[in-house]
Amino acid sequence: MTKGAAGLNKQERSHLLHDTLKQAEHPVSGARLAKLCGVSRQIIIKDIAAMRKEGIPIQPTAAGYLLAKSPATCIVACRHSAPDFLEKELFTVIEGGGTMIDVFIEHPRYGRLRNELMLSTQKDIAQFLRDMESGQPLCSLTDGLHMHTLSAPSRETLDAIVSRLAALGILVS
Repeated sequence: MTKGAAGLNKQERSHLLHDTLKQAEHPVSGARLAKLCGVSRQIIIKDIAAMRKEGIPIQPTAAGYLLAKSPATCIVACRHSAPDFLEKELFTVIEGGGTMIDVFIEHPRYGRLRNELMLSTQKDIAQFLRDMESGQPLCSLTDGLHMHTLSAPSRETLDAIVSRLAALGILVS
């Protein structure tokens, strides 16, 4: 195997990347991983892609890479139309310790329309809300009805998030 700039071959880099992400509590940027391994960010992108192809659950986020820790997941159906409920919905999930993986609707004409979100921090939500200022939420096409895939580190955490969303009155049974 060929050695990289830091004297690490691809397999050694993969082990170092996996160990680093396993110990990280927050996403680690590609630039930071590249510096750690002594290679370019593009090499890190290729290494991460290869690791994901091998089944290592690395999630790319706006802030960097995160190793998924076998989260609990569920799909919830929500309905709201007021813009302030969108913000409450998002913050309820992340403040409860969860991640809003996506949003999707079942449109009568176009079928399932889905957008990956990967919102897990206040910064992610702030950026998402800024992006939404110039457009409409997907649920505007279905009278406020939409679904989310949510994830959390444990089933208990996920159940608590779903209970909080129900208390807001936006879950559809």
